[in-house]
This record gives sequence, C-alpha cells and structure tokens, in this order.
Amino acid sequence: IVYENLSGLYYLINDVSVIILLSESAAKSGVPSAEDYDSYGYKTLVSSRATHLLDITCELVRGRRDALNKSNRTSGHDDIPWVIVYSDVDTVFLKNPIPYVEAKLFETVDEPNKSPQATERTGLTLASSNRSQRLSPSYDIVSSVDNINASGFEFYYCTGFFAINPTPASVVFFSQWEKELQAYPRLNQPVFNDAIRVPLIGDATIRHAPLKLHDFPSGRLFFETWEKEIDPDFASLKKSNVVVVHNNYIIGHDAKKKRFLDRGLWLLRD
Repeated sequence: IVYENLSGLYYLINDVSVIILLSESAAKSGVPSAEDYDSYGYKTLVSSRATHLLDITCELVRGRRDALNKSNRTSGHDDIPWVIVYSDVDTVFLKNPIPYVEAKLFETVDEPNKSPQATERTGLTLASSNRSQRLSPSYDIVSSVDNINASGFEFYYCTGFFAINPTPASVVFFSQWEKELQAYPRLNQPVFNDAIRVPLIGDATIRHAPLKLHDFPSGRLFFETWEKEIDPDFASLKKSNVVVVHNNYIIGHDAKKKRFLDRGLWLLRD
C-alpha cells in the first residue's frame, strides 16, 4: 500500500501481511488536509501514480527475470508471474478480484462469476496453471471502464482500478505515462487513455483490454443507472454480480462516505 499521507497508516502499521510504502510527499507533509478534485494539489498527487507503478513494475520484472534464470538451473519452479492490481481508495471489494483479473489477463476459459464454486475452481486453475500458460498472457494491462464511446475511445479506461502484468512493454508504457505527467501536474486518466494507444517502440503497442462492466462498474453505472432500473429485481441481480464497486462520479470525501453509508458499503468503524 502506497500512503500519500499518514492519516490511514495506523490502521495497518502492525499488519505483517501488508507491505507499506510511504510516498515522499507524505514523509514531508505528515497529515495534510484532503485535496479538492481538480486542484493543483490533487493533480500533483495523482500525477505521481505512474512513478509508483513504474517503480513496482520494474522491481517485479527484475524479479521475474531472476526467477526464470533460477528455474532454468533448478527445474520445477512454477510460481514465477506476478500481477499488480492497482485500486483507488474509494472502492469496496465485494468479491476477490484476482481470479477475474487473471482470467482476463491470461484469457482463461473459466468464468469466475458463474457461481461461488466456479470462482473457487478458477482460482485453483490459475494458481496451478503450467508455466507456458502463465508466462504467455494475452494482455499487459486490463482496466476498468469509466465510459463507452467517450473522448474518442470505444472504451474510456478508468485509472481507479486496473491490473498489470509486469512485462518489458509495461515498463516502457509506464515510463511514457510518467514522462507525460512529470511535464506538469494534471489529471492522469486522460493521459493514460492517450498513452496506452500510442505505439511504444516502432510498431509495438501495449496490449490492453477492458474488464467487464458488470463486474467492475463505474460509480455512475452502479449508483445511478442501475438504481433507476424499472425492475428492481433485475437491478439487484446486476449488483449481486459486482466484484468491485468504485465510488466515482461524485466529488468530496463526505459525499462519497454518505453514498457508501446509504447502501451499506461503508465497512470501516469510525
């Protein structure tokens, strides 16, 4: 977990299962007040996202290369790939997203959301899949979608939730994203959507794909569109299949918290 301030650090400081990284800005500023959306401070904060992900991706690419070298010398070492899952803090995980993310990254046949049993089977299949399958992903990045046919893109990706297969192509992409964001602070999502469709080196491109909208809906889809369904049972069925709820398309900490509270999705005790 990368902390941009110290206010939430104390919830997990004693959890040995969590790796905590403190950003440079957090170390300097301690516990700053929340930044308003689209403010200079907010843009500075979100412009650092690419740098954090680039650092982590580079580290895992090096680790994967070392693991591969080791496995060539000592056979039987299967557990080599890693998947980076990035999530904003205004999300609630209703199901474990890893099987869904890996199913898309590696284009497995199983559909995790058919049933709880299918989810367990898919998780087992992915965890125990052979090296050739695990090392041949179909995509470098899979992302949730904010909108369809928006801003000139068929799928307008949301940088609030996406997953990365640490590959050399991912490193090049994050380097380009970081370079653009370091030019001057700005909202990172439009830059992400532009950069992910630009050739990396020569004719090479980053392999990317959308996660299913009904599994990873935007806040507008989950909290607005589906709640206006004429058939409440149909709306409830849609929501029951959701993996991750992203509380976007609303501005402000208090507004986000109230929206979660009203739907029984605020799980933290104050």
